[in-house]
Amino acid sequence: MFDSAPLGVAVWHAPHDDPADLVLQSVNPKASSIMELDLTKFVGMRISDAFPTAMTGAAGERLCDVVWRSAIRGEEAELEFEYAEAQISRRWLRNSCRPLSLGYMVVYYEDISNEVAHRKASAQALGRAAALAELSAGLVVRLRHHRGSQRWPR
Repeated sequence: MFDSAPLGVAVWHAPHDDPADLVLQSVNPKASSIMELDLTKFVGMRISDAFPTAMTGAAGERLCDVVWRSAIRGEEAELEFEYAEAQISRRWLRNSCRPLSLGYMVVYYEDISNEVAHRKASAQALGRAAALAELSAGLVVRLRHHRGSQRWPR
């Protein structure tokens, strides 16, 4: 079932309180497919060594928080973030983290790049529609004012 799951699945272990020490325990083929990289070669490695970019910047801070909440505190957590690494092309990921036992968590990976692109396109279209509606309303007001100030022959 692990190998045939429709989502990417990885099991991580946090041996210490530091999220940078998170160690990849196992990974399924779908996770490697999503990342377009054989993730099995990172099994046994710390996240900070295998994926140094994952622990930097704003996304890294959010990832550390999610790891802390799931692996250390035993809470479920979810994170959407844009990710790129030297060996991984840029993409948007949704990571759903579920605690297994103290210090262990399972992460379900999903590539949501298309979903995010659709969200952005929809937001842009809504913005253009709102601007057009505002412009149209202004024209209607001006036209009414113009018609009201003119005398039309009978």
